[in-house]
Amino acid sequence: MKVNSLVAGVLLVCFVGAVLSDNSTAPYICSLQYGTYTTNEPFQGNMQATINSDNSVDRTSYIVHWYQNWGDGSGQWSNVDHFLKIALNFASAGAPNHHIPMLTWQPWGPHFSHSPAEFPLTSIANGHYDSYIQTWANGIASLPYTVYLRPLHEMDGNWYPWGQGINGNNPSQFIAAWRRIHSVFTSRGVKNVRFVWCPNNSNNGIDQRSLYPGDAYVDWIGLDAYASSASGPASFRKIITTNCNPINPYARLTSMTNKPMMIAEFGAQEPPGGSPTTKGEWFQNAAHDIQQFFPRIKAIVYFNDASYRFATSSNSIA
Repeated sequence: MKVNSLVAGVLLVCFVGAVLSDNSTAPYICSLQYGTYTTNEPFQGNMQATINSDNSVDRTSYIVHWYQNWGDGSGQWSNVDHFLKIALNFASAGAPNHHIPMLTWQPWGPHFSHSPAEFPLTSIANGHYDSYIQTWANGIASLPYTVYLRPLHEMDGNWYPWGQGINGNNPSQFIAAWRRIHSVFTSRGVKNVRFVWCPNNSNNGIDQRSLYPGDAYVDWIGLDAYASSASGPASFRKIITTNCNPINPYARLTSMTNKPMMIAEFGAQEPPGGSPTTKGEWFQNAAHDIQQFFPRIKAIVYFNDASYRFATSSNSIA
């Protein structure tokens, strides 16, 4: 694979910032923090797939992303602490062993029922799960580094039990649940957590702004956005502007707050046969678009699973 041509181009040179925490004094390589989610890591006991991916594009994942569920054993803090040690203890692409964990915190399990919800928004808001949330607050407070925490993500869709259009949920219930979670952390004096509020780029027409808890409860705003083969794939610019319902979530969300924006899930599939653009060129075009049109995006996290792997052909990262 012609990895060096990609790096010499623009893509991952600009998807990586030498940023180890929000208040780090380390110099920026670029204006963006870069990270990845890799299937089954850190749960499999090592970060080898992430190391391999980082080495292939010659950039290390400063943000290491994975998912934790409230209702299964992995979501107990004693286990999370173990996973953190695995996830942050690796070096790749010749960079120092410094990483920021981002945990997407999902209130469901062990049955993973969409309806009825196993952890209803009203019960979260009423404090029913405060003792569980406190274990996380205490655990994160004990850590010597910053943690990005992304609870209740993609809340504007109907594919999770905490989303809209399912289980009778409404924006006021979501906001109350979010604020309750946040209040548990503030009541414990946690200083090293950064809350990431992250809707999807598109849904059934719900304006994501109606679900915003307020600047006092959010550190980063986010979007999840994917370019599938079925969409061409559409350019990065389109998947956060015109190819969305409602349209242009980037402009709407950045107009309501000055918080930094993160693309917390991002992936591209191979273009269909006959497409004039390779996947590698798609990435390069995305880097150009971010630099030129989306200055509020300060971090981007690739979703490196079987459907959206970097290296899916000889042209995917070249």
